[in-house]
Amino acid sequence: MCGRDELKWKVTTAATEAMESARFPIEAGSRTQTSIMGIGRVTTAVQEAEDADKKLRLTALLSMTIHINATDSRDKIYSLLSLLEGEPPIKANYNISTETLYRDVTRFLIIEDSSLVILLSISTERTLATLPSWVPDLSVPSNI
Repeated sequence: MCGRDELKWKVTTAATEAMESARFPIEAGSRTQTSIMGIGRVTTAVQEAEDADKKLRLTALLSMTIHINATDSRDKIYSLLSLLEGEPPIKANYNISTETLYRDVTRFLIIEDSSLVILLSISTERTLATLPSWVPDLSVPSNI
């Protein structure tokens, strides 16, 4: 999912694999290379979880995509939520602010993990000045 558009996961996976196997010319260290590598890690994790009949966790997906950015920060979160088993725990809603989404995701992670470990991700580096102090800024890679 990207904004209001959707792309089937199998299409994304196939495109990523084709670019990697064709040695698609990508500048080393570029945003494109970083994104393709992150998508590749997520693709592998999704396949391994399906093969082992295990549940994917949002914490793991966030860690795998730490350096992938999105034009709208909410896109990354909503796309990862859509990969979780069953109905997404937080539905895509572009009428809410990024701050509200990050707050809701933090609450979800605390409940999903039965842990406050996500709070260790809070740092002084923030792009969202109005974010509550107890919510990590998920748009800053070092905060995940």
